[in-house]
Amino acid sequence: MEGYVNAIHIASMPRKSPRSHAFGGTGRQHDSSEFLMYLVGVLHDEMNKNRDKPDYLEQTMSIVKSETRDLSQKEKDDYYNKATDLMDTRDAIRQEWRRKLAGDDSEFSNLFHGMEVQLIRCTREDCGYLKKSWREFSVLQMLFPPKFTMRGSKHPSVSLSDVLKYSFNVETPDPLGEYKCTNCKTANTCVQDRAVTYLPDYLILEFSRFAANQYEPGKTQNQSFSAEKIRTQITFAENINLKQIFIPVDSPSSLPGDDDAVRGCVEPFIYDCYGIIMHLGSGIQSGHYYALTRNLDMPGTPQGKWHEFNDELVREQPFSFSQMHDKHVTHIFLKRRKN
Repeated sequence: MEGYVNAIHIASMPRKSPRSHAFGGTGRQHDSSEFLMYLVGVLHDEMNKNRDKPDYLEQTMSIVKSETRDLSQKEKDDYYNKATDLMDTRDAIRQEWRRKLAGDDSEFSNLFHGMEVQLIRCTREDCGYLKKSWREFSVLQMLFPPKFTMRGSKHPSVSLSDVLKYSFNVETPDPLGEYKCTNCKTANTCVQDRAVTYLPDYLILEFSRFAANQYEPGKTQNQSFSAEKIRTQITFAENINLKQIFIPVDSPSSLPGDDDAVRGCVEPFIYDCYGIIMHLGSGIQSGHYYALTRNLDMPGTPQGKWHEFNDELVREQPFSFSQMHDKHVTHIFLKRRKN
């Protein structure tokens, strides 16, 4: 169950790693996602004014030092997490965002970083415990519904709305049935859910285009795993409302103070698309990335129209170019409207 968050989490490069070695030297090529995560990680790290300050959890623990003085670090973490689980969801959203800012606060993160939560609910009538696991993101991972990832899928296209519906706010059982409820310690009684708790001004959606093959009936167990490309087309509009992925709670805007912590939690969540990355090729070992972008600040002008950027080729293209059946979108770049 806990692996659900790990599966969608993409870590930035460790701060002390030589940046010249980030991609294994000059003799190797890597995909668009890897470079994007490297770039946003470096931009944020260089501008992060709080990177050397104590973590918010450490600050919180100092407040309740008398209650946690004799506890191990793990026990202190569990103490804090239990308190957050029992907190009102609106208050927890605000607290976790403040905790994030205590260690990660830069001009980049103020524009691009958001937060999501994994909710694990026990279905036992005498328990009903809700565990909350929070995760900051700079790129938001989208998951294709399973029927669109199977070999020989007869579903050539899927709407962005359906991808969002599958990725967020849908309770699903523990696939392995091994997770034990934090409260009652009972296995195979929990369902998991995922929701966004803070939406930034600039949002990047990433689609997992490569899925590992599973063993096929009749095949030997020595067959190797490989990552096949998901060729399903994603259909979407230039303007997108992301209300459906936000956590279904009352708006926290009525709470006093901390305007910055409220800004990303209040509707409307309407975004304009200004950039799209697409992949051309047969699989993970080969292919080519290219982009379709526009300047939102110059609408109606040649500079504000959509253009294809494909190596040295730059040419005007309509938005409908990205909606063709052979355009395999990997990233969508969005800017939130102010009103």
